Amino acid sequence: MEGNVRAYLKRTQKTNKGICQTLKTDPHKFAAYNNGISAVAVSEGSDIARIGDNVFLINALDKMQIVNGGQTTVTIFETSKDPIDLSEVVVPMKLTILKKQNEEAELVSNIAVYANTQTAISKSDLASNRPFYKSLESLSMKTACYRTMNHSNGEAYYWFFERTNGLYNTKKRIIWNYNKNFERQFPEKNKFSKKVLAKSIMAFSCDPVSVCMGNDKCFQEFNDFIEKNAVMPNEEYFKNAIATLILWQSADKIIKKNQLPIKAAVLPYTIAYVSYKTNSMLDLNKIWENQKIDKYLQETIDKVSRKVSQYFVSIQKDHPNTLMWGRKKECWEDIKKLVTSLPLNCLSYASAKFTFFPENLAATFIDNMYNFYKTGLWLDLIRWNNKTHALNQREIKFVEEIIGDLERSFRIYDAQLKKMGRKIFMKAVENGYTFQ
Repeated sequence: MEGNVRAYLKRTQKTNKGICQTLKTDPHKFAAYNNGISAVAVSEGSDIARIGDNVFLINALDKMQIVNGGQTTVTIFETSKDPIDLSEVVVPMKLTILKKQNEEAELVSNIAVYANTQTAISKSDLASNRPFYKSLESLSMKTACYRTMNHSNGEAYYWFFERTNGLYNTKKRIIWNYNKNFERQFPEKNKFSKKVLAKSIMAFSCDPVSVCMGNDKCFQEFNDFIEKNAVMPNEEYFKNAIATLILWQSADKIIKKNQLPIKAAVLPYTIAYVSYKTNSMLDLNKIWENQKIDKYLQETIDKVSRKVSQYFVSIQKDHPNTLMWGRKKECWEDIKKLVTSLPLNCLSYASAKFTFFPENLAATFIDNMYNFYKTGLWLDLIRWNNKTHALNQREIKFVEEIIGDLERSFRIYDAQLKKMGRKIFMKAVENGYTFQ
């Protein structure tokens, strides 16, 4: 079930609790109440024989994945441990056989989006299988920090990126059987989600407005930047991202300790203000190495948070809903003008500015419609693919459709075709296509 966008959410979760109840009280009605599961398998290596009209005998399936219905599958397994009869339970399954293995990733993602799901899936859930988040998860498993300065292996621990909702508890249950040190290596306090990561990075990137929009909208903004610029994290990116999380958590504790009102707005605006005043040049690597912020940065956050809190209290007469005001660009412009006496000279600065959304030249090139509407670009892409075979037949058909539209009307009116064209171009560049 690797292709699922979420890990198992426990039997006590509302929908899974309902599945358990049906299994116990109305097992013969399960197929009527439940949407079943969706699975994919690769044709090559599978053994499927036709034995009648629309009747097939499945002897073997190669690389089978349950891509929708993970909650149903695991809930049935967990319930089977109870003393109940499941012999009457029938689970409908939709099976898709892939002719080519390279079709799997995109199809798995689309099934998760378009299938009639039984539990609500947020936009952050749907982004779980994107390359950026998979790479971030891999980095979190191998990028160690240390409890002591001598960096001994026994003192290594990690930040756990919960790429899919519920993954930490799932890993802990699985690994606990043979590694009792799991919680020491991956402390629960070091667990972080896509949404929290998005908030800390957006705040540090001087965009408190997006953070105040709420978890889902903030994540969508963050993910849009990642997708647009085709960002792929490396170790430096991961460490700096964790540093913004440490900064976020530290500021949160200071604001709580001082009992400042309107924390939901004060927290992101405090971090954004400090980043703005330091030109986003805070030494994130130092924060990562120490796994905490120093006393000068603590003092700075303390002063700024008090000033920001005073601002939000002062505008309540004109803007009773302060959180709504925090979603306005005018609010950020006001706060940038606040005058505070800060120990800026005492803060540690990086030798070079780090950006979490570096400009991608390929993305900038193809987003320019003058370039997109060049028929020669797409013809050259096909010639390149004839040598490399990096694009599949479906993608080539889209390119041919783009060429046809450009030859007829010199532009593309179909927004979906534009989106696919951009995606195909970016894939080609990732596989070695060069553009001018």
